[in-house]
Amino acid sequence: MSDRSALYMLKIALSQPGLMRLGKQLGLPVRDVDAGYLVHCMLGELFGDVAPAPFDIRRNSGRWLDILAYSGTGVEELRRRADTFADPERHQAVDWDRFHQKRMPRTWPEGQTLGFNVRVCPVVRAASDTEHYSKGSEVDAFLTRCTEADDHENVPSREEVYREWFHDQIARAGGAEAMALSMHAFQLRKLTRRKQGGDRKTRVFTRPDARLEGVLRIVEADGFGDLLERGIGRHRAFGFGMMLLRPT
Repeated sequence: MSDRSALYMLKIALSQPGLMRLGKQLGLPVRDVDAGYLVHCMLGELFGDVAPAPFDIRRNSGRWLDILAYSGTGVEELRRRADTFADPERHQAVDWDRFHQKRMPRTWPEGQTLGFNVRVCPVVRAASDTEHYSKGSEVDAFLTRCTEADDHENVPSREEVYREWFHDQIARAGGAEAMALSMHAFQLRKLTRRKQGGDRKTRVFTRPDARLEGVLRIVEADGFGDLLERGIGRHRAFGFGMMLLRPT
């Protein structure tokens, strides 16, 4: 069972051929499907409702994808779940000899500073209908600023908008505040999702994919552990939002 007092960082090696086979068997558009969605599907097949998230794809070494993830469930219980319930073909898609964990702190010293980097999908919900999207739609935060601006020459840069978006996200989540922040990488990426329920129609759409890095300060001892476990922003179960820490 998941231990509410525990938080683990996991390292999981998943077979890329196994991920592709799963995508084909699920009827996904394999040419367009993003790796994050395939990993999400595989983790769900292996571990059910305790599938680790958020996660970050750290290394693509040919046959294998190396995944880091946060989870309230440790390796022993996850392995037991997969051994008991997972389809044999899915079970073979994991290099179990490289399935590792370390226990993360649950309580952090208030005032401590830490370096971090995080892959995020900086989107917001549209506040009103426009020519290009309807109210409530998920939209690139930068595009909404461009649309709302009266004077397009004074629109902040994409990096500035994403910094503002991140500060808002971390303020809502609590536990820490960003002291320094920059955008290390950016691209527009095609993402794949399937509708829930009876109609599992597949959608492919484009979203912003940014890697942010900086320095944060812990402002709440317990809240920061919750922030790590939850992750930042949208699409956290699909490879976004995992905060990776480093010393300052």
